Amino acid sequence: MPRSVAHRSCVVGALAGVAISSVALATGSAMFVWQGSLDNGATWTSGTLTRSADQRTVLVRAWVGWTPDAGESFAGARFDAAIAGAGTADVADQLERPAPLTRGTQDLVTSRFENTIKLDDARDTEAPGVGSFGIFPGQPFAETGEPRTTANPLAIFTFRLNLDENLQDRTIDAIFFGAPSDRRNGLRLYTSPSGSQNFLEAGAGLTVSSLRIAVPTPSVASAGGLMLLVAIRRRR
Repeated sequence: MPRSVAHRSCVVGALAGVAISSVALATGSAMFVWQGSLDNGATWTSGTLTRSADQRTVLVRAWVGWTPDAGESFAGARFDAAIAGAGTADVADQLERPAPLTRGTQDLVTSRFENTIKLDDARDTEAPGVGSFGIFPGQPFAETGEPRTTANPLAIFTFRLNLDENLQDRTIDAIFFGAPSDRRNGLRLYTSPSGSQNFLEAGAGLTVSSLRIAVPTPSVASAGGLMLLVAIRRRR
């Protein structure tokens, strides 16, 4: 069953059970969750997003949330985004780091590696997880006085996926790369107005969840139609 987005209070409570990071000085825990929307952002689903065969446009966002002891606000992240199982005519566009998470100039583009579409910095032509750039949403710390957000949770990256007629599953995931000591990777959170940061590494303090976009199999669709028919007949 698709899992709908919970309210902020529920999310923070759920995050409390995530394993504490083993990275030195890191505290708290966080989640990085891919979510999709079939209704232009009115509702969002994580885990598995089930679409009909004629639903060809999906809005996608990378959504993060963290426990209060991990930090007071989002600082930055760096990752490659990948769409596995992409149809030959699938197109990802409208790649965006939402304001005010636009610190540093970046030109975001897509490239294809067989049936995988990579979303990344234009300067990185390597396969997913191999290059030295990545998508890097980020914002200044409080004492700079620059525009920023203290929202938790929040979306740090968004794009639109336009699907071709292929009904196979697509899986969207983030690839974090580099040594744990390279704090441009993983998730960084501000812990003070002066810019002190906490770093959570993927798999150790930071839990990353992919998004699966699926179309029901004919057998499942037929079973659903049969159940509906039975229900209608009973009401008669």
